[in-house]
Amino acid sequence: MKKFMIIGVLAVVGCDEASMTTAEGCPIMLTEIGQAYTQRSVANARAEQALAAGGSVSECFQAANGMTCVTN
Repeated sequence: MKKFMIIGVLAVVGCDEASMTTAEGCPIMLTEIGQAYTQRSVANARAEQALAAGGSVSECFQAANGMTCVTN
């Protein structure tokens, strides 16, 4: 158990800030909630890139009466 803790600490200490972000610049989080935040941050960054390039972005949501999609 101590070996895993030491390896984990060394891995975190050995990482620089650039390796703790995605290619889009979003922070990489380890908890389940943090991972959801990272995924949403990446999706938002990609949507902004697509819109800036003149593309469109579709997002779908589960609604009470079925799936609803919105295109921007």
